[in-house]
Amino acid sequence: MYTRKFWIDHIPLIAMARSPGGPYPGTVLLYHGLKASKETHLKELEQIAQRGFLAIGVDAHGHGERALPDLSAFMAEGGDFHGNFLKLVRPTVAEIPHLVSRLESMEQTGPVAVTGISMGGYIAFAAPLVCPRLATVVPILGSPVWESSHDSPHLRPEGFEQIALLAWNAGRDVNVPPGPAREFVARIGKEYVEYAESDHFMRPEDWHDGWRRTLDWLELYLCAR
Repeated sequence: MYTRKFWIDHIPLIAMARSPGGPYPGTVLLYHGLKASKETHLKELEQIAQRGFLAIGVDAHGHGERALPDLSAFMAEGGDFHGNFLKLVRPTVAEIPHLVSRLESMEQTGPVAVTGISMGGYIAFAAPLVCPRLATVVPILGSPVWESSHDSPHLRPEGFEQIALLAWNAGRDVNVPPGPAREFVARIGKEYVEYAESDHFMRPEDWHDGWRRTLDWLELYLCAR
């Protein structure tokens, strides 16, 4: 498996593919959760690459190779965990169009998809609104509802009309309750799966099923473009 770390401007990345150089039938950007990094999901990146795609792990703002000096202290500032959380999500989302354009100029990427887990799921829900040309998005354990926020993705359902979207959540999740994602995805008529017996740290059998669905979904919507 070909693996390399590199930067695009100030964004740290890790790429995996069966072989260097492409062309690829598609490219998948994978975003990690809070207090994790692009290296957290090397197994998932490899599984994406095994399907023939270019898999790109991205360090979110304030994480990994661009980590804040004390992320825990940052999250506790002013007693506003959710507001501080969005201060990490928003700039990461805003980078997506530039990142996609730069990757397209460097690699034979094919169509591009975004997936993400937990905080990465929030990023994936917002991705179509800043980069409409994405082929598909798969938010995992994320939410489209950003509390008391004017730019919450759920306020712009029209931005999802042309995108293939699969979201999946855990029924017993208290960190990211599934209701907002379930209700929003039903409202926009997209694909949703909920694992009733799992919490945020999912049962292995549910995680494996959800990730299998994700890989099959990516293959369907990237290879069809």
